[in-house]
Amino acid sequence: MIIHRRTFSAVAALLLALGLAVGLPPERAGAQEGGTELGIGMYPRAIRLQSSGAANGRILVAVNVGGVKTAVIRESRDGGRTFTEVGHIGDDLVAADGGMCCGTLYELPRAVDGMPAGTLLWAASVGSRRDTMAIRVYRSQDQGRTWTRMSDVVSGFPRPGGSGGTGETGVWEPEFTVGAGGDLVVFYSEEFQKDHQNIIKKRLSGGAWGERGVILSPNSGRGRQPGMPVVRRLPGGRYFMVYEMCNGDERCGLFSQTSPDGWDWGTDPDAAGTEIVSGAGRTLAGTPGLAWSPSTDPDGVLLVVGKVLRNADGTIAKNAGSGTTVFASPQNGSGRWHEMRAPVGVPLSWQPHPDLNGDGEPDGDPCPNYSSALLPASDGLSLFEVATARRNDDPLQPCVAYTGTGGILRVAPAGTTHVPVSGGAREPGQAFLHKAQQHVFARNTAGGLRHWFLTPGGDVNRDTWTSGVVGAPVAVALDETQHAFARTTDGRLKHSSWHPVTGRADELLGSGIAGDPAAIVYGNDLHAFAVDGSGALQHWSWDPENGLRQDTWGQGVRGRPAVLAYGNSLHAFARGQDGRLRHWWWNATDGVRGETWSVSARTMGSDPAAVTLGSQLNVFAVDDTGHLRRWHRRPTDTAVMEGQWGPNFTVAGRPTALVSGAALDELHVFVRASAGGRVEHWWRQDVDNAPVPHDTWGEGVVSDPTAMRIGDETCLFGTDTAGVLRSWCRTQGDGGVEGFRNWGG
Repeated sequence: MIIHRRTFSAVAALLLALGLAVGLPPERAGAQEGGTELGIGMYPRAIRLQSSGAANGRILVAVNVGGVKTAVIRESRDGGRTFTEVGHIGDDLVAADGGMCCGTLYELPRAVDGMPAGTLLWAASVGSRRDTMAIRVYRSQDQGRTWTRMSDVVSGFPRPGGSGGTGETGVWEPEFTVGAGGDLVVFYSEEFQKDHQNIIKKRLSGGAWGERGVILSPNSGRGRQPGMPVVRRLPGGRYFMVYEMCNGDERCGLFSQTSPDGWDWGTDPDAAGTEIVSGAGRTLAGTPGLAWSPSTDPDGVLLVVGKVLRNADGTIAKNAGSGTTVFASPQNGSGRWHEMRAPVGVPLSWQPHPDLNGDGEPDGDPCPNYSSALLPASDGLSLFEVATARRNDDPLQPCVAYTGTGGILRVAPAGTTHVPVSGGAREPGQAFLHKAQQHVFARNTAGGLRHWFLTPGGDVNRDTWTSGVVGAPVAVALDETQHAFARTTDGRLKHSSWHPVTGRADELLGSGIAGDPAAIVYGNDLHAFAVDGSGALQHWSWDPENGLRQDTWGQGVRGRPAVLAYGNSLHAFARGQDGRLRHWWWNATDGVRGETWSVSARTMGSDPAAVTLGSQLNVFAVDDTGHLRRWHRRPTDTAVMEGQWGPNFTVAGRPTALVSGAALDELHVFVRASAGGRVEHWWRQDVDNAPVPHDTWGEGVVSDPTAMRIGDETCLFGTDTAGVLRSWCRTQGDGGVEGFRNWGG
């Protein structure tokens, strides 16, 4: 449910005034995630000074509070970690009747109409009576310390059926930009007739606002109401606008338009524009926020946030990203957008207020995640956000602004290909060697996360770490602690761990997980990946300094990803929903970027496995014909190579791969035969055009195998129909495979 400013502005101002009067102490909100309380307020706006000389780089945040202090300005000199109140704007009309909504904050990037570059402008809707309501502009020449009234963009208009009075019409949501011609342009929403709303533009000239121009004025008869325009100038000189389209079929979905100069937005005011849709078919709804971020690509990245997130079927994504998701586009808003984790999450953004207007009926709450502000860092590697939520998630508590910073998802434009820089890595599986002791994890037939390990004397010990899991787990060790990740029967990602002092512990991470997880240790960080039900590749990371964080790396995939550390980057591969191989990589310079590796008509019939051989990055999967397929690339290669690996054996399931040999120059791949419980094995030397010999290891295996190198031994593990773990090993230089060892169930 989206609540509109025209029905709540006076009530919201009253609630804020009451919150200020009781002087409630600052504290963290219950389900608000990842933010630090800034203070009571609504409708936040954030800018980073860029045309203010010695003050450049400071972050200013404005929030609406109503009453004598119409809006409060806070400043940060440490990148948004701490803020100090430096000024406020007091408007006599707001103080008199309490009506105020939808403030905006803007720094002039150049001298305009006699005002120097660096002048700050603040504007909002003031007044609750239609005959006095105005969009009023204030300006500051001292970085927000003091403010003077500048002008009214529009003031007073008759209410349909008579003049004066209050009602559900008005002017709302001003937004500034400087057009290509150097003029100051203001955009705002106008509703002179109930259920018919327009997006309007005006230009400033000689201290006066010019004639009203119409950008959008839907005339379809469906009561479509565009509003809340937000505009950013792109590097190439074009302008990008995002707005909500309410009522009708759009349900307050977010749409966009572009302009070559910031003034001309096309000739069809009835056109809805282009809807903003993610790769998973999900959409944002209501109260848009917009930002442009620099990137390694000249076009940069566009970022959009909305009040709620809707699934592809139109339902609100409750507990599945609503209020915690930002959309990103590396292509100037064309095509599908990518989802990423919001720095400040408000999971209950959809929650109704029990009775906001006193009519005894529940209302949509205008506070949670309403018109959040996005502000990327100047280097494009992080995103600062200001979002609002009810304190402690109590709908009767004041509306509070929270600030937070997170990473920005970077997605490569079409045609981009990653060039590997070094090698010597493989992805973790279900087995690892920790302090000279072998450990293997698998799900047993009862749904338990089973753990096998060898004692110093060579005996097998077994225990069960947790229950209620499905699929194949993944296990890694970080310092003294052993970690295992598994998908639960109710679609959660479960993290189980063991430490020699504190013992066993479990925690639940994401929800809606649809595929088996992957995990890896990279430096001092622990990373886990899993695909959710929308086809998004979700990523969790933990380190001692920052704790647990989450973001989304990509869309349109399924199954279990393959991850490895390679060169200076962390890599993830996954099977696309179209059967093509997708690749993402992250490093500290570029953030996350992505590409498609598949180059042939063959599609994937299994999830991938990844390994490096020397400087060559290799990915294996079973293709749609049941044959083992390989993708690979070296730093000197101009493109990804792809082809069948080995003879025409029919295989099934997910392969496993590792590098062994005295010089780590032998690549080994294991995969189940399509029948008979055998495990097929191929290997080759790190020599161009080397042959690919083949043999068969083991029998009776029904799980996808996992392999591990232990000294000069290569060992293979798999479970049978009874959940009994079996292993086979071969010592480097020996010709044969040892008979299987029964590790028990």
